[in-house]
Amino acid sequence: MSGTLKIGGNTKAENVNIKDLDVGGTAKVAGGEIRGKIGVGGKLKIKGNLKLSGSLNVGEVAKIDEKMEAESIDVGDKLRARRINASTSVNAGGEIATEEGVKAEIVQIGRKGRIRGVVVAKEVNLKEKSEAEDIYADTLTMREKTKARNIYAKRIYLEGFCRITEKSNIQMNLKAKKMYTSPLNPKSKLPTSSANLKNSINFPHKTQKCDLS
Repeated sequence: MSGTLKIGGNTKAENVNIKDLDVGGTAKVAGGEIRGKIGVGGKLKIKGNLKLSGSLNVGEVAKIDEKMEAESIDVGDKLRARRINASTSVNAGGEIATEEGVKAEIVQIGRKGRIRGVVVAKEVNLKEKSEAEDIYADTLTMREKTKARNIYAKRIYLEGFCRITEKSNIQMNLKAKKMYTSPLNPKSKLPTSSANLKNSINFPHKTQKCDLS
């Protein structure tokens, strides 16, 4: 299969090496390389790895059995893969779930969403009432009533009733309701490669908890 494929309903394809894939309903692809972009109005299922030179836009759920690479990823509900690497941004409304981590310039999860697995990004945004596990970032923004497990960031912006349940480099002044971060370990830098994301994280040993009102 080559060229540009546009389908109004559902499609199933194997041995994919095409320019663009545009599907109005549900797409099932046996994995491969697409030198362009994917747009699916409903659900996307990839068996194996997916290497995409352009953007991935899925209206509902995107499930990739193995590794996912793309310029940018935008999913309306759930995004699942063994590992995700985007050169610009990863955005999902409901869930980002990985086994080996997600790496991008910007990672964002929607309101009441959840990130499962390690996040490595220059900027991480958690919308209201969302949850995340391990975050390693230059800048982290946690909106109202969000929760994270481990945080290691240079700059952290917290709204009311945020919760950090385990380790972080945050130091709190609860009376003044001010927050600042301790200096980063000079040996700890954002990984330059997507390989072994889970093993690239080095969280400080000090545990901090906060619940701002």
